[in-house]
Formats: sequence, C-alpha cells, structure tokens
Amino acid sequence: MITDNISIIGWLHTLLTVLALGCAVVIMFSPKGTARHRLLGDVFAFSLFTGSALSLTIYRTGVFFFPHVLAIVTMVTITIGWLAGRFHQPKWLWKPIHLTCMLISVYMIFGGGINEVFLRVPYLREHGKAIWIQNAHAFTFMGFVLLILLLNFVQLFQFVRAKFRDKDKNALPLLRKS
Repeated sequence: MITDNISIIGWLHTLLTVLALGCAVVIMFSPKGTARHRLLGDVFAFSLFTGSALSLTIYRTGVFFFPHVLAIVTMVTITIGWLAGRFHQPKWLWKPIHLTCMLISVYMIFGGGINEVFLRVPYLREHGKAIWIQNAHAFTFMGFVLLILLLNFVQLFQFVRAKFRDKDKNALPLLRKS
C-alpha cells in the first residue's frame, strides 16, 4: 500500500472519515431516536464535515477537481441531514430528508474509500482498467440508491398508513393493522 505521500492533513482526513464510517455502521444497526443515536450522529456529522473540509486543502494534482466538489456536496448533504434530524423540520418530511442525506453521506465515504484503495494499492492501480474494477463505483452507487428508495418507501408507507388509521379506519382496509 502506498502511504509515503500522505500528509498530516491527509492522515487526519482519513482518521475522521473512518471514525464517521464507524459511527454510521453503529447507527444503522441501533435503535433510532435514542440519546446514543443523537450522540453518535453528532460525532458522525462533525467528523465527516471536518474530514470533508480538510480534503479541500489536499491538492495532489495541484488543481481543484471533482473530489473537491464531492467534498462540498458531502458537507452540504451532512448539514441538511443533521439539521432535519436535530430540529425535525419540515414537520412531515424530516425523516425522509434525514434518512436520505445520511445514506448519501455514507455513500460518499464509501465512494472516497474506493477511490483511495484504487490509488494506494499497487495491484489495483496497475490493473484498474478491468471491467469488474471499473464498475465498483456503479455497483456501490446502485446499491445505495436502492437502499435509499427502499427505506424511503417504507417511511412513506408508514406515514400513509398512520394517517389513514387516524382519520378513517374504514378508508383503506389494506393499510389497517390486522
């Protein structure tokens, strides 16, 4: 693995994004809305935002290019998702916004990690033109898009079911709890 050209800022960026990824994994498999979820969410948001901000100072090629744009997108996404989760606004849309933004942020960590692995592992750097390797990002992206769609569909279904259950118990029999 090629690590001799990583600066202190690069190592700090790496540590913060790995910390964010660790928090994300724990959050995904833990109960939502708890004090632990909020604390880990704060650590996740802070570490990913700071790691992304640090990446804006890394210029391996000497120019501002697409990884810097992705860092800005990540910072905006994590901010929107954190604010929606923290303040529960907009009232009935905050959950899908929070969920979507958090999953996009996690995807950005995975995408950056895939890029770094292809840059730092000599075998992958040399043989990175293989079709299965080129499609690593596409498959990862499609997996996250499907996950986002599925989880938002579940949220929408629960929202609609709760509205019909509260307003008219006979309105939609399929949506009622048995």
